[in-house]
Amino acid sequence: IPGPYILIGHSIGGLHVRSFTNKFPEDILGLFLIDPSHEDIPEDSQKPTLFQSLFYYTMTDLYWTGIPFYGISERLDPTYRNSKNIRTYGNEYKGIALSIKEFKTNPYDISKFPIYIISAQSDTENIELFYRKLFEKVIDHSEHPIKKLIEYKLPHNIHLSDSDIVIKDLKLFLNELSNYKASESVNIIKN
Repeated sequence: IPGPYILIGHSIGGLHVRSFTNKFPEDILGLFLIDPSHEDIPEDSQKPTLFQSLFYYTMTDLYWTGIPFYGISERLDPTYRNSKNIRTYGNEYKGIALSIKEFKTNPYDISKFPIYIISAQSDTENIELFYRKLFEKVIDHSEHPIKKLIEYKLPHNIHLSDSDIVIKDLKLFLNELSNYKASESVNIIKN
């Protein structure tokens, strides 16, 4: 499928989308990030608690026993409930701190791209404010006229729990891009 592409990233995928955009800008039309991770998350928040370490170990090294099946929330997609996906889920969590460290050391530039960020925060007000500042930092980095932060008081996996909201916002983004491209073409013709 020939590009350019609109990249969609959720959670840690938001960092990967931004990195890919930085490496291959000619292939990207826009970014649609769903409650993305950010490289400025404090170091101490990346260190797992004893319970989290045990949980990650169970997910990655004891997946074959079936024990992790009982530790997974019912709200997660059913595909997480087989042993291969449980192991992948656990490895993903172990890799988040490494990914964030890599993004902190490699600057990125997405300033020329349209971007929508959906924030799904159901935590305390302090945490919501903290993440809002991080998301605004990404939005403010963009010089493109199409940029928006949309906030919801919903769970982190909003794309699973409330997919209709995500689809509605994606359609808004696509419409805004389409209208912008059409007006850009009119300006080129006039000049």
